[in-house]
Amino acid sequence: MISCHDLSKVFKKNDLTFFAGVPDSVFKSWMSFLAEGNGLMRRIACNECEAIALATGYHLSTGKVGVVYMQNSGLGKTVNPLTSLVSKEVHGIPLVLMIGWRGEPEKDDEPQHEMMGRIMLSQLKVLELPYKILPGRIEQTEEVIKWAKQTAEQTKYASAIIVKKNTLEKYVSKNSSETNYEMSRENAIKTIVDNLHGNEVIISTTGKTSRELFEQRISKGEKLTDFLTRGSMGCSASIALEVALQKPKKKI
Repeated sequence: MISCHDLSKVFKKNDLTFFAGVPDSVFKSWMSFLAEGNGLMRRIACNECEAIALATGYHLSTGKVGVVYMQNSGLGKTVNPLTSLVSKEVHGIPLVLMIGWRGEPEKDDEPQHEMMGRIMLSQLKVLELPYKILPGRIEQTEEVIKWAKQTAEQTKYASAIIVKKNTLEKYVSKNSSETNYEMSRENAIKTIVDNLHGNEVIISTTGKTSRELFEQRISKGEKLTDFLTRGSMGCSASIALEVALQKPKKKI
């Protein structure tokens, strides 16, 4: 496994100090490390396309290569900017993608990650995007990161570093602190469920919100009729909107 401190040294050695993207649980430790600065710039984007745009602006203003981090579930969103904005046929913007591999074949994961996990490497090939998997030893990691930057600069396009689960050591943030909120998310969901009449249409967002709603229904012995959005981060509001427009007399 690689420590975040060692990884940051390699990035800095290769003058890769700008990071933009959408947080990923595969490299959660790296997200915590970035949040503290540590001589690196971080831009949290609302989606992966915006992250590529930020890295593009960074390159245009500095001439340097930026790193765009994401979970592989967001790779599909990047197809447009990669094949237009970044493409060597258009603006030729060099950048390095840092992609967390959810749904790796033959590894246990959530259902929404299975298909992307299975097709990710094929998708990178279709995008003509060279990639390497980040190894678990720092000596080999140095070679991969050096290769990623040089490849991006030489091809005037993107290159990719794939990060598997448990590649990075756990990192405890120095800025972590206890929060004393009066209500947890789980208790908030329980309170909402306890006050429903049973005829509402419930659509919940991906992640722990849907998991905890599901658990509440099971614990109450209720029929499972809620729509639990799997993956598709940010899409539950639009799903609910159209349901509400089609069912104006229903409480959504």
